[in-house]
Amino acid sequence: MELETHAGVAPALSHSEARKVDDGILVACGLAVGAGSIHIAAGIEHLHDYALHSAFFWLLAAGQIGLGVALYRSPHSRWLWLGAIGSVAVVALWVVSRTVGLPLGPSAWTPEPVGITDTIASADELALAALIALWFSSDQRPLVVACKRIAMAGGLFLILMGALALTGGEHSH
Repeated sequence: MELETHAGVAPALSHSEARKVDDGILVACGLAVGAGSIHIAAGIEHLHDYALHSAFFWLLAAGQIGLGVALYRSPHSRWLWLGAIGSVAVVALWVVSRTVGLPLGPSAWTPEPVGITDTIASADELALAALIALWFSSDQRPLVVACKRIAMAGGLFLILMGALALTGGEHSH
């Protein structure tokens, strides 16, 4: 089938021609990109403190945004589980940085304060891991289905909160 163009613009694809993307994948992509966006901002804020922390945040952001793109383009279980495990690992590192502090940098072993944007990023990462575990389960019991819906709604809420935090929120230091 050949699509005719008008002024070089292809017409919109019909419903049957459009690529279908699962709602859970879209929310997972949004959570990954949302956390990555917050980490870009954190990298900028940490630049004057310790360049290694900034580099870590920017590499983490690139990985998270790349994960979002990879999930959208090819939602294979390998990417999904890598994203879930990586997200939980990042949250574990965040908990350490807020309770005992990290062993590197000018404030070694000094816990950082908990801020709104970093809490949202961690919530994004936990929601991403939970969504992957629930959404892609074949279990259709009512409780599991309800949890899937709650994970979707929570994920959408966190995407919105992350966007709001980035437009007006502050990272606490």
